[in-house]
Amino acid sequence: MTFLQSLETKETPMENESTGLGSLLEMLTYARPAGSASEQEFINRYIRPLGVIEDAFGNLMKEVSHPDVTNPVRVLWSCHTDTVHNTEGRQSVYADRQGYAGLSKKSKSSCLGADDTAGVWLMIQMIKREVPGLYIFHRSEEIGGLGSSYIAEKTPELLQGILAAIALDRKGTTSVITHQGARCCSDAFADSLCDELNLTKSLGDDWVKDAGGLFTDTANYTGLIGECTNLSVGYYQAHTKDEYLDFRHLQDMLESLCELDQTALVFQREAGATDPDDFDYRTYDRKWTDYYGAWDNLEPKGEGLVDLVIEHPDAVADLLEQTGITREDLLAYVGRRF
Repeated sequence: MTFLQSLETKETPMENESTGLGSLLEMLTYARPAGSASEQEFINRYIRPLGVIEDAFGNLMKEVSHPDVTNPVRVLWSCHTDTVHNTEGRQSVYADRQGYAGLSKKSKSSCLGADDTAGVWLMIQMIKREVPGLYIFHRSEEIGGLGSSYIAEKTPELLQGILAAIALDRKGTTSVITHQGARCCSDAFADSLCDELNLTKSLGDDWVKDAGGLFTDTANYTGLIGECTNLSVGYYQAHTKDEYLDFRHLQDMLESLCELDQTALVFQREAGATDPDDFDYRTYDRKWTDYYGAWDNLEPKGEGLVDLVIEHPDAVADLLEQTGITREDLLAYVGRRF
């Protein structure tokens, strides 16, 4: 019996849900703050019927066996079930003829929630089409990656033998993330994944390496899994009322992931490896490199704004990005300020 099989199984009969984009639009009507009743309703309707296993934190998992049992490549596929909505419940959405979905004009919601409904939809379709891998629908990503932190700290044995963790939770349509603050996957792995995805991509620009990633759940696994990344799933302006989703990209991406030759991927990074030039924003006492300025031995002081920034760096980085502030803008300001 594997570790996954030892967890409690909670199954319900398979619902007669559409496997197409109509189901995606219906999924987008659920506003799902972490731990809310609407998140649980969403899980019960769309995820639990897949025959998932639930751990003590509430993460939902399913393994789809590799057809070549003699030489399996074990990949972890990652998404999260919660959204950053201010309030729970249902919302009104639209889809236009150009292939985009967004909040309807009459909706009073704070965001669309394509972050990460798009990733959830992709993983559901991949499971139904029997794409090999360990699928984890993480809980509480938007409030600090709590579900993935639980797995990394309490049940790391679940990840034994996993060669790569691939999150489906990134803005845009072309990014294969190599850094989430610090390096999370090797360039060799990212290049090989780009090559494989580009073999079947039929829309827009090619997949490319992107070192500008923000936090998602796979960042919590870099000490346990060698190659951890995040892929663009077609949403833009996340966490705002103007958020929208390119569902043409999502459909195209689904086909690419279903045809992905996992045996062609290159696994080079060792779990827990660090790059000397990486800045780890999760620690307070590490010295900033000359590239980031003369800040040294940053420590929390009192209960002011700096403490909040230190405690929630991912949320702050996300807010800056959503307001249009780039890495170069911030570096220029730091240079002037200090």
